[in-house]
Amino acid sequence: MENSFTQWEMERKSDACLAELNHLTLLTSLDIQIPDAKLLPKDVVFENLDRYKILVGDTWMWEAHFDTNRTLKPNEFDTSLHLVDGISKLLKRTEDLHLCESCGDTNALSKLDGDGFLKLKYLSVETSPDIQYIVNSRDLTSSHGAFLVMETLSLNHLVNLQELCHGQLPTGSFGCLKKVEVEGCDGLKYLFSLFTMDEMVSQGLEEIKEDGDDTVNVPLFPELKYLALGDLPKLRHVCNIGSSTNDHLSSSIASARVGTIIFPKLIRISLESLPALTSFSSGYRSLQRLQHADLVTPFPVLFDGRVTFPYLEELTLDHNKDTKIWQEQFLVNSFPRLRVLDVSGYGDILVVIPSFMLQGLHNLEELNVDECSLVKEVFQLEGLDEESQAKWLVQLRRIWLCDLPRLTHLWKENNQPGPDLQILERLQVCNFESLIQLLPSLASFQNLATLDVWSCGSLRSLISPSVAKSLVKLKTLQIGESHMMEEVVSNEGGEAKDEITFCKLQHMELLNLPNLTSFNSGGCILSFPSLERILVKKCPNMKIISLGLLKAPKLERVKVGDYEWHWQEDLNTTIKSLFINTHGVY
Repeated sequence: MENSFTQWEMERKSDACLAELNHLTLLTSLDIQIPDAKLLPKDVVFENLDRYKILVGDTWMWEAHFDTNRTLKPNEFDTSLHLVDGISKLLKRTEDLHLCESCGDTNALSKLDGDGFLKLKYLSVETSPDIQYIVNSRDLTSSHGAFLVMETLSLNHLVNLQELCHGQLPTGSFGCLKKVEVEGCDGLKYLFSLFTMDEMVSQGLEEIKEDGDDTVNVPLFPELKYLALGDLPKLRHVCNIGSSTNDHLSSSIASARVGTIIFPKLIRISLESLPALTSFSSGYRSLQRLQHADLVTPFPVLFDGRVTFPYLEELTLDHNKDTKIWQEQFLVNSFPRLRVLDVSGYGDILVVIPSFMLQGLHNLEELNVDECSLVKEVFQLEGLDEESQAKWLVQLRRIWLCDLPRLTHLWKENNQPGPDLQILERLQVCNFESLIQLLPSLASFQNLATLDVWSCGSLRSLISPSVAKSLVKLKTLQIGESHMMEEVVSNEGGEAKDEITFCKLQHMELLNLPNLTSFNSGGCILSFPSLERILVKKCPNMKIISLGLLKAPKLERVKVGDYEWHWQEDLNTTIKSLFINTHGVY
């Protein structure tokens, strides 16, 4: 009966009557969609159901495949119905539960099952204004914990949600949780609290203490792999570590010499649109014997060394409160496996990756930075010698930078080559008003395949001859909307016999560059053995590609418009002809 009956009724007035389900006493499998929650009879009994997919309301789409055998998706569900015996038994056995626009006097989801939803693996709750807590420990009728096997928790637009958990939870609660998504919960000030997880944390501390080390780390959520928080206007901290006093903490926590909070398996974190977020963790000062007391800072820092993520691979920070991201006394092992870093909308930071962070990000492969209005450099090398500079960022493959109006350099050279970016494959930049130099002249980019540069208003040339010679794998070069650019490869007075070869370059675009006069104004030899496509559009002052010898054996035409091409003898002659057509003279 998958999505087949749209005219279900409670009593027999038509061919389809829900009350008839009570007569199917041996029914073990049921797939059904009921258009209205009001049609669900209060005396319905699902005593023997072993496999079911029950969708209530017209909000849900029937899926071809379900992840579990017991799925319940009620829309506009009256939570008082959990008192009905049949509904109560159904909730206790459900593995996949989705609640949307729930109503009733239930302020905590745990009231629907005092046993703690022992079978539930996937929980999604959205647009249910009565919900204040997911778990209230007072609702639990046993001490074995709540949501013992739950793997995924999704909370959306619960405008009155105050806490995820209220009161202390028994050991084992949320022990299998792998994925957490929370969005649009206007009243939420923090997500996790050490107080509510007191018993779980105490057990973890005892296990670590067996090693004989006086200092202990605090492991939280041993299976959690994905955490996404978005549009939470009051969220100040992700993890609340106690309060102003530690009176409520167990003796094992309060007396311990706490090292760091550890999320042992967390792989991905996304924090977006959190305007009140000041730090990932808070309240550490309440613990009596804090190892990292020196990390306390008068200014808020998002990651202050109190929390570590040994397996984190992806971190997204998007339009949160303007705070410092990294603590200067940074623990090297905080992000040892981080591969992807996205930073957007941080208006107070001057440097994206400070020098003290470089060592801790030695596995970084992709960096994306956007709308950081005060950033002046991406990588800070201050205080590092040449050997240290070359040691870090060796895995970096992709860099995307956009809307950084004060950026002047990727890094300041100081007569040193800087980071070893020889495996960098893609570099894309746009909307830089103050950029003086993009690719440092002492650096080498032997693996760079794509270079896109747009709207860099202060850039007069793109690369030096030495950098150009290192671009042996460059396949695509696109430059546009950079009104001050006069040439692509700067003229540094090289000899006529010098040769710059772009071995792999196949596609080149030069678009809307009003001051561009040439690709290179020097007399060196330029070679494009693989070039097959070139666009030259809105470059009215471009007279020539190069004054020296030019080689482009595969090129047969130059594109100058959407459907317009030109060609006359060779590339240099074609560019000269276009200039004459525009100005009448050369």
